[in-house]
Amino acid sequence: DIHVLMTCAQSFSQDERKAYHYGPKLTGQLSGIVQGFFDVVGWLVVGQKSGDEASGPRRLFVQPQSVPKADAKCRLAAYKADYFDNPVMRDIVVGTGIIKDVGK
Repeated sequence: DIHVLMTCAQSFSQDERKAYHYGPKLTGQLSGIVQGFFDVVGWLVVGQKSGDEASGPRRLFVQPQSVPKADAKCRLAAYKADYFDNPVMRDIVVGTGIIKDVGK
C-alpha cells in the first residue's frame, strides 16, 4: 500500500447566480481530472477563534453533501462521517479503515 498526502491552494469560480464554488488551484482541466486519482479529496477549513484560543478547530470535509460549495469526496466505504476534526494523518488512516487503531 502507498499513502500519499498532497496539498494544493484553492481556486474558485462563480456561477450565473454569483455563488462561489471552490476547487484545487491547478491549470486548465487538471483541477477536475487530478481528483480522480485519489480516494479522499478534502477541503480544510480553519474555524473562527473563540475565547483564549489562538485559532478555532481545523475541519477536513470529505463528503460533497457537507460542503456543496467545494470539491470533496471519500471513496472509502468504511468512513461514514462528513469530516475529520483537527485531522492528522493517523486519524485519517484509522478513520477510513486503512489501518487498525492500536492505541496512541
